[in-house]
Amino acid sequence: MAESASKGMQIQKSNDTDADLHKPYVPLKDRIFKDISVEGFDTCSLPMFRLQLSLKKHFASCGKIVSIWVIKSVAFIRFEGEGAQENALKLDGTDVEGWKAIVKAAVRPFGYKFPSDDEIEPSTLFVSGYDTALAEIDIQIALCDLFSSCGVVSGVSVTPDGTAILSLGGEGCVEKALELSGRQVGGMNLLVETGLRETEIPENRRLYDDNTCGYVLGTYSRLLAKRRKEEMEKEKKKEREMKREMKMKVMMEKKKEREMKREVKMEKKKEKEKENENEKKKKKKALF
Repeated sequence: MAESASKGMQIQKSNDTDADLHKPYVPLKDRIFKDISVEGFDTCSLPMFRLQLSLKKHFASCGKIVSIWVIKSVAFIRFEGEGAQENALKLDGTDVEGWKAIVKAAVRPFGYKFPSDDEIEPSTLFVSGYDTALAEIDIQIALCDLFSSCGVVSGVSVTPDGTAILSLGGEGCVEKALELSGRQVGGMNLLVETGLRETEIPENRRLYDDNTCGYVLGTYSRLLAKRRKEEMEKEKKKEREMKREMKMKVMMEKKKEREMKREVKMEKKKEKEKENENEKKKKKKALF
């Protein structure tokens, strides 16, 4: 599995850009969406997310891919723009990593709902140290192949700062994944980490976006919100502790002030008692 990942990491860099992120907003009613269905893959040997990545790469040249959903043994790909569906239909019968794609024009099944972030609770890992010169899809495929031996990979999102956010499920998946930290892949050392980090995400990219393959950015945004909530709670706790310290300080100062007054009062009382005693002694001497 690691060998296949190494091969994936050595794929030549493509000319993909994020130009679509900077295009002006077009109302939904004016946008053109077309669907195709793809069959011919083996769902038993090919995990869903890995299949989505393969389809995304294979049909990327046809047009803008909006989403990829897999229902049993059929995958539905939605394109945006004119001519995309026609281009995709020309790939009928082509080879996709060892299996023959059966491509047809289709309409997505009414009412089908892809699992949401609330229904999927994978563990989140942060992977860095890979070749950032590769295209995003090639990095996703390589990391998916590498970490599929640790558990079920349900999402890989590549961020601009050279960190990949990996969603991994299964018993003991985190421990297995951490064992891959430091492994050489394509001549580079991978670093696998747990915990939350402020990974850079473009402002104009929706945080809750399936990115055609999984809901990793949505998972990230939820974790980031959780971290911010925890930081706010820490700030509030710190503020409460500071107020408590100030209150205790004021109380201690008042207590100290009361003690000083009591000491002054006791000193005066002792002095008065001493004076009274001296007066009594003088009176006794006068009598004798």
